[in-house]
Amino acid sequence: MQASRKLMATYTVLLELAYRGGTDPRRLRDLLEANNLSPRYLEPVVQALVKEGILVSHRGPKGGYALAKSRQEVNLGQVARLVAGVDREVDEQESDLFGVVKGIVQEAEVKAMVYLDGLTLQDLCNLAYRSGIHNPWAMGDTPI
Repeated sequence: MQASRKLMATYTVLLELAYRGGTDPRRLRDLLEANNLSPRYLEPVVQALVKEGILVSHRGPKGGYALAKSRQEVNLGQVARLVAGVDREVDEQESDLFGVVKGIVQEAEVKAMVYLDGLTLQDLCNLAYRSGIHNPWAMGDTPI
């Protein structure tokens, strides 16, 4: 099972804000360009993150997005559920065999969510730091 590109892109944008973002809001376009991501994946998701209180939107010429919560408060499982809700598919009539397959996939998804529920954005920052990824804000805000 592979995580959706939209979920990975969402985590990447949140990590960019948390790890390299500093304190000023960042424009979505800049966040996407810094990570070679397409805006079609994230515009509705970012709005959902604002509505959920994970991000805050600042208007104006120096506007953009910033974390509304600390890195320790942003739960990766919560974000995954939010992204899944944006993409909610309408169930069609299913065959018996499809139902068997669906049960296995749902069980795998539950196990993945248990794992993600145990992780925060701080954990991603720590992993980025241990991986040697440059953090311009590390002087006073080392993520470890």
